[in-house]
Amino acid sequence: MKNIHPFFTVFDLETNGFQESSVLSISALKVYYDRESKGFGKIEEYNRYYYRNKNEKANFHALRVNGLYDDNIRDLRGQAGYPEQFQDDIGAFYEFSKDSVFFSAHNIAFDRSFIPFFEKKQKFFCTMSENKAIKNGKFPKLREAADYYGIKVEDFNLHDSRYDAFLCLSVIKAMAEEKNKKLIRLLK
Repeated sequence: MKNIHPFFTVFDLETNGFQESSVLSISALKVYYDRESKGFGKIEEYNRYYYRNKNEKANFHALRVNGLYDDNIRDLRGQAGYPEQFQDDIGAFYEFSKDSVFFSAHNIAFDRSFIPFFEKKQKFFCTMSENKAIKNGKFPKLREAADYYGIKVEDFNLHDSRYDAFLCLSVIKAMAEEKNKKLIRLLK
């Protein structure tokens, strides 16, 4: 276990639209990297679902993409013992991820804009911006990045924060195998 790198966090959000809208779900994987075997392992998983902020109207374009209508959120929350709105529960995600050496997401600039405790000095790895070369300088969708690395994608699960966090981690693993310079520096 002495060659295991401290953990990092891969996460994904689903929202009610664009920046400053409600976070409807957050999923994260706490992951370690074993330098000796060059393998990754999951330590812990985090999944939460929230209702829109009070007085925020539903963005039906966003909801058609992520399927997080109020009824679905109620079913996914079940007997949840955590707050109904994300902004009232951000402390739980902080506790889950506070010792991460870096954070990763596909389009991390968007996702991290919803996380108030992130600081400029923290380290981030974006699977979208780090894969611009696969689309001639344009930002690829998560599915396009996965396709590029030969990762099987379950289309019906896309835009589910749990699946997208897992798929993002799969892309990270493939990028490590291809020795992405920025990623390798973060893993060392």
